[in-house]
Amino acid sequence: MLRTALTATGVLALVVVAGVGGALALGFSPADLVGDVTDKVGGDAPSDVQSDGGSDGTSEAADGGDEAVQDAYDQPLRFSVGEIEECGTTCRDVTAQVKNTGNESVDEIDVTVRIFADDDEVWDGSVEVGSVDAAETQEQTIRVELGYLDAMKIKQNDGYITVRTTVTTDEGTFEFEERRKVA
Repeated sequence: MLRTALTATGVLALVVVAGVGGALALGFSPADLVGDVTDKVGGDAPSDVQSDGGSDGTSEAADGGDEAVQDAYDQPLRFSVGEIEECGTTCRDVTAQVKNTGNESVDEIDVTVRIFADDDEVWDGSVEVGSVDAAETQEQTIRVELGYLDAMKIKQNDGYITVRTTVTTDEGTFEFEERRKVA
């Protein structure tokens, strides 16, 4: 019985190794799952990028209390994605900016980013920005590393992702959503 199980496992392993080797020999690579690399986004974003510039929904203060709706043009902060550089087959270094459009410094800024392919979350991360003075911009580079299955989900979603960004400050919470084609 044990001998049969070991033989079956060995045959299965041999088939998998042969399949992977054959795929590589035919030119298939993990990069085929990801697609083309987009070098620049943000101000130079292609026409298929959709961004709301901020949430149309209600924002809640960090203490959980309700506040008035934060209109996209009324928010003291703007969030944008700058350059995206390849750091591996399923890895990208994403440069993002938080701009203070107000007249006062904004303190205790935390940014949480969630990336979705359709309804499947494929990546999440956060960064503590700290403070941004009035009319200043703080730039951060975030490394986004996806597994091959997550990259395949993006490919199966026609290359589109939805980026949901939550910027939390001592003044409140601001949400931004953007849909873009990346593969």
